[in-house]
Amino acid sequence: MPSGSARLYGVQNNILDDEDVQHMISEVVRQAGKIDVLINLVSSFLADSLVTKTSEDQWDRMMALNLKSAVNACRNVLPTMMKQKSGRIVNVGARPGLTAAASKAALINFTQSLADECRAENITANVIIPGTIDTLANRKAMPDAKFSDWVSGDSLAGISLFLASDLALDINGATVPVFGRS
Repeated sequence: MPSGSARLYGVQNNILDDEDVQHMISEVVRQAGKIDVLINLVSSFLADSLVTKTSEDQWDRMMALNLKSAVNACRNVLPTMMKQKSGRIVNVGARPGLTAAASKAALINFTQSLADECRAENITANVIIPGTIDTLANRKAMPDAKFSDWVSGDSLAGISLFLASDLALDINGATVPVFGRS
């Protein structure tokens, strides 16, 4: 992976639509010539995710946003990374995936399977498991919480960059807890 300059490209798409994701990957490869890193940070949650209180539509939405989005992105970026014989995939899950939330747990297991599948191609796949991330939406949803205990965007970005770097070359299939100060 290059250690010099980096380029960032934006392509608007629907991550749940496979054709849109194919277009996004093709556009990035067209502009950059290759793809070194994929960071999947698409997520949603239900405040009450008990099976008995989750409708079929809610279940489908959680599985789509928390798992299908990552599967679509990985499935479409892997041919490029395999051709290059290198790449880093960083999925971002959530703490409830360790104990309760089915779609978040599925992302963890998917990432570990992906790591095994891609090991021979010099492609790593890891998943970061943050606690509550300090975002405007979370602050609005939980106005009485202690925001200083939450995971900062800078912290999450730094860990993502580390896992995407050559310093983390030997880390593959890891579930990295980033719980903040809570």
